[in-house]
Amino acid sequence: MNRNMDIKEFERILSEGAERPRIEYKGPVGWKSDLFIKDILAMANMKDGGYIIVGISQNSDKRIIRNGLAQEQLSTYDIDIMREQIKKFAEPFVDFTVFPIEDLEEKKYVVIHIHEFELLPVLCAAPISDVKQGHVYFRTSRGCVKSEDIAHSNDMRDIIERSAIKLIRHWKNLGLAIHGEDSVNLNYKLD
Repeated sequence: MNRNMDIKEFERILSEGAERPRIEYKGPVGWKSDLFIKDILAMANMKDGGYIIVGISQNSDKRIIRNGLAQEQLSTYDIDIMREQIKKFAEPFVDFTVFPIEDLEEKKYVVIHIHEFELLPVLCAAPISDVKQGHVYFRTSRGCVKSEDIAHSNDMRDIIERSAIKLIRHWKNLGLAIHGEDSVNLNYKLD
């Protein structure tokens, strides 16, 4: 999905309330890579990627609070600067887009849309804060939704299987055939 969300979709997401594996909320803050890197790496490893919505905080009951962003905060979300800062922490690169959006009350937010990895899962290439080099991050839905090291074998299998199928399709598109016992069921649905 290479598009910005519209206001209807934005309002639907916010009406659902709490964070989910593909949705992360950040309070009203300006761009600082160390606040976002773990979530960006984790969402790049999720099927279909995910969204970080900035300008939304949560109270102790996990209910969302629509804070919005001040213009000074909004102006820090420069896609070129963000990509330059993120590329040193991700191997391979993480594809993402950034766009501003207003809610029905005309409060302003930033949405960072992180796309799923292209062929290979994203590893952390350099340490920062609580993010460790060489680790694979994922969004867990066991208990509280959060971005963390892969600790469950099912999550790792999911990532490996999606990567293997993407690589096989890539090789097939390049004209490289897989024969006999090496063939796999390419009917696995990625979309």
